[in-house]
Amino acid sequence: MVEWAPYAYWRCQPFRGQYINVDAKGIRKTWQPESMPGEDGRRPRIFFFGGSTTWGTGARDDFTIPSITARLLWRKGISAHVTNFGQIGYVSTQELIALLLELQKGNVPDVVVFYDGVNDTFSAFQQRIAGLPQNEYNRVREFNSSRKTISIFADNLSSIRFLGSLIYRRSVRHPAVTPIPFRAPIGQTSPPTDSESVTKGVVDDYERNIEAVRALARRYGFRALFYWQPSIFAKAHLTQYEERELRKNSAMKPFFDLTYRLVKQHNLNQGGETGFHDLSEVFSDTTEPLFVDWCHMGETGNSLVAEQIAGNIE
Repeated sequence: MVEWAPYAYWRCQPFRGQYINVDAKGIRKTWQPESMPGEDGRRPRIFFFGGSTTWGTGARDDFTIPSITARLLWRKGISAHVTNFGQIGYVSTQELIALLLELQKGNVPDVVVFYDGVNDTFSAFQQRIAGLPQNEYNRVREFNSSRKTISIFADNLSSIRFLGSLIYRRSVRHPAVTPIPFRAPIGQTSPPTDSESVTKGVVDDYERNIEAVRALARRYGFRALFYWQPSIFAKAHLTQYEERELRKNSAMKPFFDLTYRLVKQHNLNQGGETGFHDLSEVFSDTTEPLFVDWCHMGETGNSLVAEQIAGNIE
């Protein structure tokens, strides 16, 4: 379950369980190392941002990508404090906003990790528009419904009716509410007719978000790492279960393939910058089962991704 959060729209509600724990700030529990010999008390601070794959859908607290990364670093002699800011459904722009809100509080990390791709692409497939949070049409409908409710309430007040008549006579009218035409409901079964322009928008928006994070990194003195995540569509050797999951979502495959191909064609480490890593084909030769659905991995898949991230951080 999620609850309202300013600017970024939502954040997970607090929860306590055997395998999943979320604190009062909506942050999922992450494995933390014990003190190491010679440690001076100042641990490197690593922030993870992403959607439900970063949050850890399908995994226990200690086996999310951030938790496994923390444990791998500890085994390499790096005692880091890792925070999992991943939130279910977030796209990269929401994550950028979440990072900015932490910096405003003076909560500055040493390293920031962004793990993205699936939600940015799915949102564009879902809504036929790049760069929006998922299910944005619901918020448009809710906003317009609330305006309509206020208008009905106001029309029933005699004083407002009187003022309204004066306004009408002076030829000043309330503007009509025109909903933004977000056309595609969740579960859309065919790609947009203008897939090439929409997928280009996905990659362009993602690239601009990378540029914004890098600018913040220069200003605040942290390092930024970006990972374009794998999905079941790029896994060549599927188990029977994974084949069923792919078939259930096969309508999205051409759109995802096109978007991911455009990412490969872009040089997201231009101008001497480093930090972008394309993991979309990291499982291309893997035969063992990894995915619990078309985008969420089990704990084995999380471990393979965390190994890549821990190596880069080290």
